[in-house]
Amino acid sequence: MKKFFISLLTTVLCCFCVAGFTACDDKKQAQTPDSTPNSSVVDEHKHDWLAADIVKEATCVEKGEQEYTCSCGATETREIPTNDAHTLAAVEAKAATCKENGYTAHEACTRTGCEYKVNYQETVGIHDYDAATATCAKGAICSVCKQEVTAPNAHTMKRVEGSPATYETFGWSTFTFCISCATENAVAAYEANEYSVLAQIIKGNDSIKTENFVYYPTLNENDCFVHDLDETKSSYIPGVEATCTQQGRTAGGQCKVCNKTVASVAIPAIGHRPASKATCTRKVVCGVCFVEYGEALGHDIEYHAAKPATCTTDGYDAYELCLREGCNYSTFEYQQATNPDHDFEKTTWTVKAYKAATCTTDGNETYLKCAKCEYIASVEVDENNKPVKEDGYYVGVYELYEVPVLPAFGHTWDTEKANYKEEQLPTCTENGWTFGGTCLTCKKTVTSATIAKLGHDGSRKYTIVTNEYTGLDEVVAVTADMKNENGFLDDSSSKATCMQNAYCGFCGEVEDTQIVDANGEPKHAYKMVAAKSPTCEKEGYAEHYVCLNGCDSLWVKTIEDGKTVYVETSLYELEIDAVGHKLITVAKVEPTCTKKGCEAYEECEYCTYTTYDKSLILDEIEHANYDLDNGETTCAQHVVCDAAWSVWTDTNKNGVEDEGEITWHGCGRYVVSVEEDQKAEHTYSAATGDCVVCGAECTHPSYETIDEMDVCTSCGKKKQ
Repeated sequence: MKKFFISLLTTVLCCFCVAGFTACDDKKQAQTPDSTPNSSVVDEHKHDWLAADIVKEATCVEKGEQEYTCSCGATETREIPTNDAHTLAAVEAKAATCKENGYTAHEACTRTGCEYKVNYQETVGIHDYDAATATCAKGAICSVCKQEVTAPNAHTMKRVEGSPATYETFGWSTFTFCISCATENAVAAYEANEYSVLAQIIKGNDSIKTENFVYYPTLNENDCFVHDLDETKSSYIPGVEATCTQQGRTAGGQCKVCNKTVASVAIPAIGHRPASKATCTRKVVCGVCFVEYGEALGHDIEYHAAKPATCTTDGYDAYELCLREGCNYSTFEYQQATNPDHDFEKTTWTVKAYKAATCTTDGNETYLKCAKCEYIASVEVDENNKPVKEDGYYVGVYELYEVPVLPAFGHTWDTEKANYKEEQLPTCTENGWTFGGTCLTCKKTVTSATIAKLGHDGSRKYTIVTNEYTGLDEVVAVTADMKNENGFLDDSSSKATCMQNAYCGFCGEVEDTQIVDANGEPKHAYKMVAAKSPTCEKEGYAEHYVCLNGCDSLWVKTIEDGKTVYVETSLYELEIDAVGHKLITVAKVEPTCTKKGCEAYEECEYCTYTTYDKSLILDEIEHANYDLDNGETTCAQHVVCDAAWSVWTDTNKNGVEDEGEITWHGCGRYVVSVEEDQKAEHTYSAATGDCVVCGAECTHPSYETIDEMDVCTSCGKKKQ
């Protein structure tokens, strides 16, 4: 029984094999992968191979692939050999710039996908700049691309030592500034004494900030607000005002009130202040002393050649003219015309002889011309076109307004001659020719020449335009400025694409130019477009491919049955929605008496979006005690701002005001000047007689007797 089943199974399998071979063998148009699609040769495996599909085109350097399918469903992939040789074309050199590299002249393969080049070398552009133009604020600038191409120079810092304030002058703290840009850490004030050393450093340097960081001196008892100098003392020096050219001085001498000796200080001459500009003949006028100073500019002379007078027109001698605005200097003088009415008897005539016209050149009748000017006149002539005279004067003399021209009469072409040929302009596909023929009058012969066909738009090097002067059509070379952005002369022209033939704007559709594959189907050229991530406000898109052969279709690449295929898609299917802003709140900042604050606002965690606006800024608050209602007013001329409060932000949410969670506001130190009658009373020490607050000495206005000792009624100090 076992042997029977084995024998039966063998018989069935053999029947199936025979049936299979017979099915493949019955095909009459079988082919092999090495044969053409229409080969009738049957291969040794009995497969009936149908036409091959090109999976990958072969290039100069890379093999291709084609896939065959048998009627039984079997498939087989074979290589396509590389092309035998490169197709080289000359490529002109491209100069490198500071923005983009260039390359040398070379040859490159024109076949799709091949990047083979001969004698190719990349050239690198270099910025054109002057390093000496860099400053400490900005680097050197490229003269071509206008970009900053070097780092700014280092600042050259200068230190100015602080100077204590005195009664006569303000002081300043030590500061530094850059002597080139004068903006680094500049802190100074010099309002009280514009002739100080500090003022001279700052003068002319507007970029140095002057923010009134002034140290006011403490006045001693013997100081006074305004010195009353004793003019009877020998030490007295009267004050002299400085003038434009002379140095002045402040008054000096001994004060009658405090007995202090005040030194006389030199005041530099203020220099002239120009009230007008210098002219050709006048110097600058000072607006203070009204004295002229400096030098006049002198005339800016332009020389003009002479123009002699003629019979009817005035002339002039050679002359000078000042070109400076506002100056009327000129040596121009007219020369009167010598014969303004052109008296015929006084005029010296030149005879312009008769000239016959030809086919191509104009002639003229006999006429007279003044020997000294362009004046022309008619004249009576005899049978030989010679001027007629009577009593020594020409006859029939009348003024003419133009030369009596005899127009050229043009060629008369012999249309019966074999060489006569009318002009024919070329078209896209047919040649044209120029005019040809022989003139019956002058016998001139013009030989007709062939004009090559122009070709379809997009490739033509010559085209037909209408001459704006003659109104005639003529063939001219195509220049770059004639073409539009797509390289065509006519806006209706277009290149061939994978979906349609090329279209010539001059003659219409160009047949059999559509880009197709071996089967006549549209041939797409796929170029990958990398995916773009969406942002808060803008959509993104997935990776996809675009067709470079002109159809503008979009595709996605996928694998089907182990093969790479491209599936057409749309921009709508590729788009990825914008993610939207993720807003976080920036907490409110309270203002203080020395610093501005800001209301709370929102900003995006992912991008630069913000709801911040200048309107959210909160101005500084007033200093506490400013109105003296509850301020700390002392016997000195000031009150102290004691504004101070805290804001607690429970960051760790433990309910405890931990260190680092408390923000203090208020300066606690601002000085506000007050009036004399607003100051508090002095608090004197009976031991020293000085005020314990401001240090002022008591003037001891009166005394009283206590325990047989005289004691000051104001400070309580015993009389010495």
